[in-house]
Amino acid sequence: MSKNEQRIQLLNEQQIDELYHIPRFSADGREAFFDLNENEKTIVTTQQVRF
Repeated sequence: MSKNEQRIQLLNEQQIDELYHIPRFSADGREAFFDLNENEKTIVTTQQVRF
């Protein structure tokens, strides 16, 4: 791309921030987002961690 060409801008700064920055959760939002269902809890508790 030469210096004279311009790029199109698909997203504004706020949209870029919403997509790519670390999410800002409230305590309730964090609990809801990271909540595991019973099947997921079973999988997590039965896995062995190897170092």
